[in-house]
Amino acid sequence: MAIKTYKDMTALDFFNEAKRMCSSRNTCTECIMDDYDGSRCKLGLFGDSHEDIQATIEFIYDWSKEHPVRTMTDVLIEVFPGAKKDSNGVLVVCPQYLYDNFTCENRGTCLECKKEFWSREAPEK
Repeated sequence: MAIKTYKDMTALDFFNEAKRMCSSRNTCTECIMDDYDGSRCKLGLFGDSHEDIQATIEFIYDWSKEHPVRTMTDVLIEVFPGAKKDSNGVLVVCPQYLYDNFTCENRGTCLECKKEFWSREAPEK
């Protein structure tokens, strides 16, 4: 996944990252946004001014850069740092050799299936 610059982040990217940031906490009272007042979500409000909106967008963008998505590749590399990858950086291991409940969902080639699986966001630890 290529790292996006602030200007490259689409509205969809922004809301996906905001959702990921929120789900990294147990409750809204653990919100990492400075001015959560306990009564309403800062993300739902965005503030009353252009400056408030800009600050919220920048906050989420910065959080996203500091907390990259952990992929299934990252999970395997933690356990097997020397796991072999192909010339495109995709693990050569077929997921069905490691996961009993894995079913190939990609109707393309084995290479496409591996790429799709190993680039998926990993479940929380």
